[in-house]
Amino acid sequence: MVKEGNDETDEQLKALFKSLARRNLRRGYNLRLPTGQAVHKYLKQRGAVETDPIADVSAIFSSKPALRDFLKNTSSRMFERTPLWFYILAEAEQGGGNRLGEVGSWLVASTFIGVLLADPDSALSRGFTPELSPLSMPDNSAIDSIAKWMRFAAVME
Repeated sequence: MVKEGNDETDEQLKALFKSLARRNLRRGYNLRLPTGQAVHKYLKQRGAVETDPIADVSAIFSSKPALRDFLKNTSSRMFERTPLWFYILAEAEQGGGNRLGEVGSWLVASTFIGVLLADPDSALSRGFTPELSPLSMPDNSAIDSIAKWMRFAAVME
């Protein structure tokens, strides 16, 4: 596994990049940020996601024994109390590694929606509805979901 910073010539920068994950873990712990499992459970309770939280993220990494063993053998029990940022990466890895899982997708989508709602000039703030769009699906139905939008954009079947 190639680590960030290997291509840096400045030793201080190299050390900084190599310890970024460690610093993020420590900072998240000190700030008492919720774990990935806790966020997943919360979202499921509110109907935002359908799947159950990943109880043991180390099981996802069976083909990466060093990482699996690290997660399983830390005193902080990271395999079941996984920092959110790593949980999102593990969730994506579980799905093949090419796209976000449910929690990561929800976080990205809710961020976009929050930004659009905060912008007084955005379509969401101006009362736009899909029926008002000049764009439509081949069957002339409104593009009223992200799935339809992705199909319209030809990035999803």
